[in-house]
Amino acid sequence: MEEADDKVPAARLMAALQSYQAIIGALAQPDWKMENYRAAADLLLQMHRAATGLPWLHAEWLEVHISHFEFTQALWELRAAAKGLDWLVQRHARHEGALERLRLRCEQPDARRG
Repeated sequence: MEEADDKVPAARLMAALQSYQAIIGALAQPDWKMENYRAAADLLLQMHRAATGLPWLHAEWLEVHISHFEFTQALWELRAAAKGLDWLVQRHARHEGALERLRLRCEQPDARRG
């Protein structure tokens, strides 16, 4: 029964994750737009709400939060010209890795409890 209860929040998480990854890719460009930043923040909140019901994703979700912070910090530093584009590219790659691990864990029902 517990696995069936996981399907709705997992489906919501996966849908938001797919949209979020597309927007994060747009943000990884030097000419990123503020509306994409706001959309990413809204999608991260949707993902958070869905992930709350999936405690077996705790480690991956924490990694996504940390890498999201690092990535957005790199965006603001780039905008302030404090760091170069390489810094943003590195943070984007790290964040994409965290998102991929979250997606893979969410897609593997047998790994949910471990």
